[in-house]
Amino acid sequence: MWFFKRLLHTRVSVLFGRLFFLFLAYALCRVVFYWHNRTIIGAARLDEWWQIVKASFVFDSGSIFYLNLPFIVMWLLPFDRVERLGWQRVTAIGFMVVNAVGLLVNVADIFYFPYKLSRIVSDDIHYLGEPTGGTLLGSMFVDYWQGTLLWASLVTLLYLTCFRLLRYRGCDHIFAQKGLRYAVRTLWLAAVVAFAVIGIRGYRTGGDAYPVNVSDAALFVRPEMSQVVLSNPFCTIRTWGNKLQGVTYMSRQEADSIYVPVRRICGGDGIARPRLPDDCNVVIMMLESFGAPHIKSLNPLFKPSQDSYTPFLDSLFQHGLLFTDAYQGGLKSIDAMPAVWASIPSYKKNFLRLPQSQADYYAFPKILADNGYATSFMHGASRESMSFVSFGKMAGVQGFVSREDYSKACGDGDFDGKWGIWDDRFLPFALRHIDALPRPFMATIFTLSSHEPFKVPPHMEGRFQEGALPIHKVMRYTDHALREFFREASAKPWFANTLFVIMADHGSGAEDARLLGAPYNHHIPIFFYMPSAELNGRIDKTVSQLDIMPTLLAMMGYEGSVVAFGNDMFDTSEDGFAVGYFDGSFGVVEGSMFYRFSEQGLAAVYDIDGDPGKEHDIKESADPARVRFFEAYIQQYYRTVADRAFRPQDWNVSAVEP
Repeated sequence: MWFFKRLLHTRVSVLFGRLFFLFLAYALCRVVFYWHNRTIIGAARLDEWWQIVKASFVFDSGSIFYLNLPFIVMWLLPFDRVERLGWQRVTAIGFMVVNAVGLLVNVADIFYFPYKLSRIVSDDIHYLGEPTGGTLLGSMFVDYWQGTLLWASLVTLLYLTCFRLLRYRGCDHIFAQKGLRYAVRTLWLAAVVAFAVIGIRGYRTGGDAYPVNVSDAALFVRPEMSQVVLSNPFCTIRTWGNKLQGVTYMSRQEADSIYVPVRRICGGDGIARPRLPDDCNVVIMMLESFGAPHIKSLNPLFKPSQDSYTPFLDSLFQHGLLFTDAYQGGLKSIDAMPAVWASIPSYKKNFLRLPQSQADYYAFPKILADNGYATSFMHGASRESMSFVSFGKMAGVQGFVSREDYSKACGDGDFDGKWGIWDDRFLPFALRHIDALPRPFMATIFTLSSHEPFKVPPHMEGRFQEGALPIHKVMRYTDHALREFFREASAKPWFANTLFVIMADHGSGAEDARLLGAPYNHHIPIFFYMPSAELNGRIDKTVSQLDIMPTLLAMMGYEGSVVAFGNDMFDTSEDGFAVGYFDGSFGVVEGSMFYRFSEQGLAAVYDIDGDPGKEHDIKESADPARVRFFEAYIQQYYRTVADRAFRPQDWNVSAVEP
C-alpha cells in the first residue's frame, strides 16, 4: 500500500491532476460561450450532445497540450535537480503565465464571437500590433468587465487547485536506485510527451492521418455547432503564419475548362447597362459594419412602425440603384479593399495576411490611373492599419489620407482613443481632400466609428437614441455624419459628374436571431448613386463586392482584360452568385439557393426562400454542372493566389467569360 500511496504524490500524478483541472476550466469556458451566444448559434439537438462533448475534448486537447508541452517536459525531466525548489518555482510561474494567457483568449472568444461570428484566430491577434493595440486591449478589460471577472476567477481557481490542492512535496523517490529511478522517469517522460503530441494531432495516428485543423470542426458536428466545439488557443496557434491551404476538387485541366478568372471587359458588348459619362468621377464609400440586417430598407423583418437606424441612407436609397441581395467578399474589414479594388475574395484566411498578397496587380485604381484618373484612399485610422495603404499602393492608389494627416492639420482632439478619427470629423476632412483632387478622380473613403466599443464622440452625446443592439446608436451617428457629408458635397462643382458607390465592408450581427446565421450574416447593402445618370430602382439579383470592379469598368466604357472573381452586375445572361466562407465551410448564394461545400465537395444545398432555417437538405436535386462550376471557382481562387496570378498575362489562357 505504501507504494500506491506514494505514487499519488509523484510528478506524473500531480501533472495529470493539473491537466484535469485545465480541462475543467476550458469546459466551463465552453458552457459560458454557448450560453452567451445561444441565440446566434441555435439550439443543440439532444442526439448530438455526445458528439459535441467528444469534439470539444479533441479541440481542448489541442489547446492545452500546445501550451503545456514545454512544461510537461520541464516537469518530467528524469534528473534529481528537478526536485529542487527553484526549478519547481520557475516551472510553476511559467505554467500559470502561459495558461492565464490561454484562458484569456478563450474567455475573449465568448464576447468577441457576436461581432465576428467565428472564433479568434491569429489574424485577430495581429490587430494588437496596430498603433492603438495596447489602448484597445486595455479598454476591452474595462468594457467587458464580466469577461475580466470570469478570467480572473478561472486563473485564481487554477492556481488554488494546481498549486495548493495538488501541492507537490518533492517525494518522487519510489525507487532508491538512481539508475532505475532515471530509467522509469525517462519512460514516463516519453510516454506523456507522445500522448500530448497525439492529443495535439486530434488523436489521429497513422502515416496517412493529418492533424486536426480548425476547419475539421464540421467533420464532428453540424456547421452551425462547429463554433461551440472549437477552442482557443488551438484556433490561434493552428492559424498562425497563415499558410495558404487550398482545395482540389478536380484536375487543373478540368478546372481550366470550366472556370478561369480572366475576364474580357467590353463596354460595347450589347448588355443593357447604364453608361457613365466620359471622365466621370467615382467615390467609393465603405461603411464600417453597416450590415443589411440593421438597415430598414433591406430588412423585411423591420416592423413598419419601428424607427430606422439609418434614416439618411434609407432616404438616399430612394434616389439611386440599390442591390438588395448583395454580399461581402471576405470575412472582415481587411478583406474589403482587395474585394472591391481587385475583385479578390478571402476564404478561411484574410487575403492580405497571406504572403502571396505581395504581388503585381492590374486592379481598378491602377486601370483608372493609367487612364488619367487621380486615385486616393481616405481612412481615419493610422496609416499602417490593416494593410490598406500597402495593398493600395500595389493596386494603383496614388494618394492616402489617414489619421496622421488629420492630426497634423487639426490636432489630436478628435481621436476616438482606439481606432481613429470620429466619422463626423473625418468625413468633412476627406471631402476637402476630394475637392482638391485633379479631375477625373477615383476616391475611396472608409468610415470607422460604427465599431466596438460602439461609442459616439463627446460632442454628440445625447443626440442619438439607443437601439436593440449597441451598434445601433453608433450607426445613427455615422448615418448623421453621412447626411452632413452629402449635404456639403452636393454643393461642389464635381458632384453632378460623380458616381457614388456605397456599401458595407461586412455584416455585423442582427437584431433578429433569424438573420444571424449563414448566409444572412454576410448580407450587405451595395448602392449606386448618381442622379444625372438616371440610376434608379432596386435589383434583386445576387451580387457581391467582387462584382464592383468589372461592373464599374464596363459602365465606364473600358475595354480590356482583367483578373476578377466577380461578374458584371448588369449581365442578365446568367444568374448572379456570391461565394463566401460561412461557419467553417464554403458557401455559395445563387438567388434562393444556398450551397455548402466542404474541402471534399458538396455538403448540402438549401432553398433559403422556402426553408430559411436550412432544415431540409436538397443536394440530391442540385444541378451537377452548377455544382462543378462552383467547385472549379473555389479551386481556381487558390490556384490564383498560390501562383500570384493577378494579371491577365499571368495566365496562359485566352480571356473568357465565366
